[in-house]
Amino acid sequence: MRMFFSASICAAINAVTNRAAEMDLAITVSFMDAAGNEAAFYRMPGAFLASTDYARWKAWTAASFQTPTEPFADMLAGLPQNIREGLLAHPKVTDLPGGALIKDENDVLGSVGISGGSGEQDTELALLAARTLLQHPDQNAPG
Repeated sequence: MRMFFSASICAAINAVTNRAAEMDLAITVSFMDAAGNEAAFYRMPGAFLASTDYARWKAWTAASFQTPTEPFADMLAGLPQNIREGLLAHPKVTDLPGGALIKDENDVLGSVGISGGSGEQDTELALLAARTLLQHPDQNAPG
């Protein structure tokens, strides 16, 4: 299984924060490994303090349920109310858009969560971060 390395994570953070600045947003970004452990975090100057938690929760939810947060929200909507409420009662589970998986053709490698824009903007940026991380040449580098 491939892993994240600092240069690829830095490239992804640079790509996503540059795009966020173009969108006039101040965001936070959190990367989790496949087990839901935080691999990296960055908060742009001016990002709302609450977005720190939301970015982490989006990444954690995507990693935990092996699905981006937007389809996870759709799945929750189809569940009985008590199950939906029970899942959302977990302090790290969220149905907010902006959590994306980082996966290659066979494996989920981790996830990324973005907070600071609209749900659509956060999702766009999370997908950009995931793509950039996967395209960076050092992702298979030895530790």
